[in-house]
Amino acid sequence: MHTIDFIVFYAYLAIVLLVGLAMYRKQHTEKDFFLAGRSLGWFPLGISIMITMLTAFNFAAFPTEIFKHGCYILIALPIFIVVYFPISKIFIPFFQKQKKASAYAFLEDVFDLKTRCLASILFMLWRLVWMAVALFASARILSAVTGYHLWLLILICGIITVAYTSFGGLRAVIWTDVAQFFILLGGIIIALTLVSLTTDGGFIGIFTNALEHNVFRPVVPYDPEFFSFDPTIRTTFWSGAIGTMVAFLARYGADQMVIQRYRAAKSLSEARKSFIFNIFCVLAVLIMLVIFGLAMHSYAVHTGIMGQYSKPLKYMAVLIRSLPYGAAGLLAAALLAATMSSIDSGVNACTMSWTKDFYHRFFNKEEFSKKHHIRYSVYFSVVIGILIIAFAELFILVFGKHQSIFMIVNKMINGFGSPLLVLIVFGMFKKRLKANSVFYGVLAGAIFSVCTAFFVEDLALHYYAVVNLLASIAMCYILEFVLPNKKTFHQKPD
Repeated sequence: MHTIDFIVFYAYLAIVLLVGLAMYRKQHTEKDFFLAGRSLGWFPLGISIMITMLTAFNFAAFPTEIFKHGCYILIALPIFIVVYFPISKIFIPFFQKQKKASAYAFLEDVFDLKTRCLASILFMLWRLVWMAVALFASARILSAVTGYHLWLLILICGIITVAYTSFGGLRAVIWTDVAQFFILLGGIIIALTLVSLTTDGGFIGIFTNALEHNVFRPVVPYDPEFFSFDPTIRTTFWSGAIGTMVAFLARYGADQMVIQRYRAAKSLSEARKSFIFNIFCVLAVLIMLVIFGLAMHSYAVHTGIMGQYSKPLKYMAVLIRSLPYGAAGLLAAALLAATMSSIDSGVNACTMSWTKDFYHRFFNKEEFSKKHHIRYSVYFSVVIGILIIAFAELFILVFGKHQSIFMIVNKMINGFGSPLLVLIVFGMFKKRLKANSVFYGVLAGAIFSVCTAFFVEDLALHYYAVVNLLASIAMCYILEFVLPNKKTFHQKPD
C-alpha cells in the first residue's frame, strides 16, 4: 500500500479509539457500562447487532468462497428471513421481560446455580475462541495487504479494541459499531465501483464473466448433487439450509452479545425493530460481498493472474493493493472495522457474564453498583482482551496458512453454539427434565462438539452445528433415564 493508504488506515484507528474513550465519562453505573442505561433505539442497535456478527470471517469467507467454489453459500441468505419469526416472536419478548442483566440468570430459577454457571462458561469459551479466530482471520488478510507481520497486526488491533471497550462500555461499543458499519459499507462500495471501471463491460461485465466461467454454480451450470442427502458433500441445499438455521438460532437466541442488545433497547418494540433492521443491513452487505467475490474473479481473469496463486485470499490482497491511493487504505480499514466491531462486543459481553454470573453471584452481590465497581469491569475487560490476543497469536502456530477461514468458522465456532442453544431452549420452555440431566447432558454435548471439530473430517461443513445440537439433546434425554429420579426443576416463588 501507498503512504496515503497507511494514513487513512491509521486515521481510522485513531478516530475509533478517541470515540470509544470519550464515552468513559458517561459510565456512572454498571447498568450504563453493560446496558447503556437501556436507552438505545432501533437504529444504532440494529446496526450493532449486524456488524457484531459480521466479522472478517464474512468479509473474507463470502468473496473467497464465491471465487473458489461458486454460489453455494447463497443458501444462507434466505435463512435470515426464516429465523426472524422465532427470534422476534419468542426469544426477544422472553429476554426483554427478564429483570436481571445476565442472559443466563433465569436458568438458576428454572434448574439450579451450576446450570446457570455452565451456560455462562460455555458462552465465554465460545466467544473467546470466536474473537480469537476473528482477530487471527482479520490479521491474516491485512498481513497479505499491508505486508506487516501477522503477530504485529494481531497485537495492534487487539490492544486498540480492548482499550476503548474497557473504558467506554456498551455505549462506546454501539456507537463505534455504527461508525465502523459505514466505513465497511463505504469500503465495499468504493472497491466494487473501481473494479467495475477497470472491467470490460463495466459492472455488467462482472456478471458476464461469472456466467462464462461457471461461477454461478450450482444454478448455472446446474449441480445435480446440490439436492443430495449425502452428509459428506461439502455444501448441499439441505446442509446449508438446516445447518445455517441452527447456527443463526444460536447466534440470535442464545448469545449474550446479541441478547444484551435486546436488553439495551428502550422497549420491546424497539428491540424487534432493531432485529428487523439488522436483517436488512446484513442482507445488503452480504449481497455486496457476493458481488465482490464475482469482482475478484473478473479481476483475476482480465488481468491474467488467474491460476498464479493457490489461495483465493491472495487474489483478494492483489485486488485491494491495485486500488487507487486512499481506496486501498479505506478497504483495509473496512476489514479491520469488521473485526473490531465483533471483538468489542465480545469483550463487553464476556465481561458482563463474568461480572453478573460469577463476581456478583459469589463475591459481591451488589447489583448495578456505584462508580468504583466499574473499575473491576474495566479490569475484567482487560484480562479478557489479553486472553483473546494470546489465543489469536497461538492460532498462528495451530492453523498457520493451511485451513480456510470458512472451514474454521463452520467446524469450530458454529458448532460450539449448539449446546448453549439447547440449554436456553430447555430453560425457556421449562422442559421437565432433572437439573442434573440438563447440566451433564449439555456438558457432554459441549465435549462432543470439541471432538467433532477436531476429529471428524468428512462431514459437510454446515452439519457440524446440527450434529452437535442433536447430540446435546440426546445426551440430556439419555441422562434423564440414567440419573436418579429427583426433583425435575424448581422455580423461585413470585
